[in-house]
Amino acid sequence: MPLIGRKTEDWGNIDIESNAIEFRKILDYYKTQSDIIHKGGGDIAIEKQHKKGRLTARERVDYLKDSNSEILEFGVLQGMVCMKSLGVPLQAELLYVS
Repeated sequence: MPLIGRKTEDWGNIDIESNAIEFRKILDYYKTQSDIIHKGGGDIAIEKQHKKGRLTARERVDYLKDSNSEILEFGVLQGMVCMKSLGVPLQAELLYVS
């Protein structure tokens, strides 16, 4: 039966620096896309909500949670692919952590 992965003797040949660079690129892309999604419909949509005296969904969540609590959001990018053609990001799942 063949072993899965590499032998530990081969680990010395792994280019750690290039792996780190590629990983940073992935993290930067995720951060950029996440920031875009967190803006919802963008600055114009946020401004429209505020002009109507409304808060955005994320502002409402921030208002409702305790000030010393964090929100862990899962699936931030889940709707990006499905709705990319329409330019509308889907909602993500929020987890309240106190």
